[in-house]
Amino acid sequence: MFTRTIDQPRTSGEFILIFVRAMLLKACFVYRDCVVENNMHEGAVAMNQAVVTMTSCHVRDNKAPGFEATHEGTFILDRCHVHENVGGIWLWENGRCDVRGTVIIEHKAPAILCDPGANTQPKFSRGTIIHGFVMANDADLDKLTPERGVAWQKPEAAPSLPGEDGAFKFEYNMFTRKQ
Repeated sequence: MFTRTIDQPRTSGEFILIFVRAMLLKACFVYRDCVVENNMHEGAVAMNQAVVTMTSCHVRDNKAPGFEATHEGTFILDRCHVHENVGGIWLWENGRCDVRGTVIIEHKAPAILCDPGANTQPKFSRGTIIHGFVMANDADLDKLTPERGVAWQKPEAAPSLPGEDGAFKFEYNMFTRKQ
């Protein structure tokens, strides 16, 4: 198991630019008090049983989802702010998330997307606030209740999924994977 911890105190006017791709088998990354912003792709990706833990972090203004988990990749978010990305937390295949006390505000694409044909495992609790559209099956939607400590403000209209441009532009490469 590979483990890496990054502890960065926030100072006024200073931002830390991090682009995490936790694609190692059973890798474990821990980030505290950091900012992930202005990436041309996702803010963070967890694949292949990798676990990414973020505490008191801001993930914003990325050109793809703030978080994307697939192949049993897991995100643990505690007291984070996820906003103005092209999507918030997207789970594919056996992707997982454990979200606590986190604010998710997304208007351009779904704030939460759980692959309806897969075995995603989202968990939302303890003061999580979601402003935006949620695309998930009924079992996952049932997890977004005030009884579980989740406040969900539904938008008036559903956003569309991103088009095939920017981070979502298809460019064939037999060594990479397209969602």
